[in-house]
Amino acid sequence: MLNVRLSAETGALRIACRGALEAGTIDRFVATAVQALRRDEATVIADLSDLLHLDGSGVGALSHLYRRLAQGGRGLVVVGLRGQPLALLRATGLDTILAPAPGHRAPARPAWPARGLAQGA
Repeated sequence: MLNVRLSAETGALRIACRGALEAGTIDRFVATAVQALRRDEATVIADLSDLLHLDGSGVGALSHLYRRLAQGGRGLVVVGLRGQPLALLRATGLDTILAPAPGHRAPARPAWPARGLAQGA
């Protein structure tokens, strides 16, 4: 299960993920990433603080979003990595490419709805 929330911040968009970003849930992330690509904010923050599992499909989706944003002169910053998702991105070397810029603080954790988790936009 994956829950994804897109929210605007000053000069940035945040995509917060909760659950597992994997082959069976990738469509939810991609739908939100497409929304982010249609916007104009210079930076997209992928907040993975609540991401429990990441597989090759999720790595591919993050890489694709990074490339698409870079083509438009925009950036992707991944924050909150830990556990298995961090280990996988380290194994691929993407942890250094998608790391927060120096001085960029990890954003506060998203406030998820108290009853159930829904994909938000």
